[in-house]
Amino acid sequence: MVWGILESARLPRALRHAAACIVALGLLAGCTEPAPAMRPADRRIVDRAAQDSRHEAPGATDDGPISLVSKAEPRAFEFHEAAFAYGKEPERRTEPDDEIVSPPDPPISGGNKPSFSVRIEPGALTISSQETAPLRAELLDSQGRVVQSRGAIWWSSDRQVASVTSDGKVTAVAAGTATISASIGGFQGDATIKVEWTPIARLDIRSPVGSELVVGSTIQLSTIAREESGHVLLDRGLPTWSSDRPHIVSIDSIGRVVAHAPGTAEIRAVVDGAEAKLLIRSVLRFTQIAAGLNHTCAIATRGDAWCWGTGLRGELGIGIATSAPAPAQVQGGYTFKALAAGDSHTCALVQPTEGGSAVCWGRGSDGRLGTGRATNEWTPAPLARDIPFDVIAAGATSTCGLFGGEGFCWGTETGTSSPDPVPALEGFEDFLIGATQAAGVRSGELFHFPGKDSPRIISESSPDPVPARVLVPSLEPKDLVQSYALGKHHACATFGATPATSSTWCWGEGRSGQLGDGMSTSSEAAVQIAGHHGLTGLVAGHTHTCGLTYTGEAWCWGSNAFGQLGAGSDALGSSEPVQVMGPQFSTLSAGADHTCGISITGDAWCWGRNTASQLGDGGSANMNHPVLVSSQH
Repeated sequence: MVWGILESARLPRALRHAAACIVALGLLAGCTEPAPAMRPADRRIVDRAAQDSRHEAPGATDDGPISLVSKAEPRAFEFHEAAFAYGKEPERRTEPDDEIVSPPDPPISGGNKPSFSVRIEPGALTISSQETAPLRAELLDSQGRVVQSRGAIWWSSDRQVASVTSDGKVTAVAAGTATISASIGGFQGDATIKVEWTPIARLDIRSPVGSELVVGSTIQLSTIAREESGHVLLDRGLPTWSSDRPHIVSIDSIGRVVAHAPGTAEIRAVVDGAEAKLLIRSVLRFTQIAAGLNHTCAIATRGDAWCWGTGLRGELGIGIATSAPAPAQVQGGYTFKALAAGDSHTCALVQPTEGGSAVCWGRGSDGRLGTGRATNEWTPAPLARDIPFDVIAAGATSTCGLFGGEGFCWGTETGTSSPDPVPALEGFEDFLIGATQAAGVRSGELFHFPGKDSPRIISESSPDPVPARVLVPSLEPKDLVQSYALGKHHACATFGATPATSSTWCWGEGRSGQLGDGMSTSSEAAVQIAGHHGLTGLVAGHTHTCGLTYTGEAWCWGSNAFGQLGAGSDALGSSEPVQVMGPQFSTLSAGADHTCGISITGDAWCWGRNTASQLGDGGSANMNHPVLVSSQH
């Protein structure tokens, strides 16, 4: 009877034999064929077999599993729900409670090896990229019964299409088909995963600086694709980039953008048929500015120079005789350090490694360019003597430079066309030339070179006169000059060490209110401007003066015939300082009848006379308030 029960349980022959011997003899020694040692998992298999055959075996009851040994003997086996597997040993165990058993011995002739399989639900799945879905793996016996549902080992045939986690969660990565497999006890099951593209509903271009880019700078653009719900799609390839104006803003195949010149350009990106556009404004930012009679020049942040206004004598340095209502780039490829603008010429200091220390361009009569010639220069030309100047200053028809405590001048003031030593400038640290006068700073003290309609700074061949120190009777000798400016027939200076103790004084012609003392009269003695402590960054045109507070506010006084005071008023002038409309400024420069400044953000602004487009706003109308130089916004 016992053997019949074991036969009906379809146990492996070795296990049946071992069990029969134990029952028949009560000990292993009585068996003619020793049974293999029983492992815990084998015991559970026998218990399971006995449980499956309870209803067929005599004596089986509902009270529990049938016992294969007498009640007087110790229990040889106990019943447990367990999984077992045939085939190779599992690579690893995922659950400590799931004991995976080794495959049994092959059956003797006439026996059947149990058949097992792994089923994955669902067995086939179609999902969109970036979606996730759970999979379930189960070990089934030959009758389709679940033997084990835990401890599966998962993997994907193509992780670039679909990936799977250790708990069976599949994630769609990119379009295609992948097989997701699971192994339990050495048996494998497969599921087919088809990943479909999710259409891009919206494509955006991302820029680290928004839509504005400074000329000469480089940024990296990228795209972000979204589906209809707004979910970000991460599986898209590189976009195809293009620019409609690559000479203004160019972009390469990986999205790297370079701004070449001021203007606007449309950047286009295409990904999987979806398109995005970004309008980029390439703008100029400046560090220095110099205003001449009818033209203006400025140094951009990368060191190149740009000029606008009249250029009929070459004062723009762009290679041709033309005017420019907006900034045009100075030719030559120089990196500039400082600028000075005369009536119709421009000079600059350049990096000494770039073929010289100073260059000039524009009108060349009277030798004001210092090239050794008296001809116009349409692009920057090196001086006849290569001197590494620290300071350069341009007057109406002459130019001077300082180096190592020595001064050199050329043009009308010296009557030479190349730099000529000027003994009177020995020891000067700074120097300016106005339309009819000159002044400089030596050891912190201001010295003035008086002149009239045709002043001369005496050269080596004629050492007189000697400049006179500017003294203000009400000031202490220790009050050194902080800033100074020269107009056509007037001058102003700020003395004092701190904003609280400084004061600004003017002298000379004052009929247009350019002395700023509230009067419209001239004064040979210095008079203090009204309503202010000292102003820094003083500049002067022919008949107007401007300065900055220590917080960057601009104030102007004098003639306003062309709007050069920038206060938004049509009044002909003001004998007291009026505040300029617009931003905070870091530096100012005054031409004959117009004024320009660099804001603290690097923008160039101009106001006043514009008949030659010297304001650079693209037009020619006079402006009584600051206007932004064109192509910056």
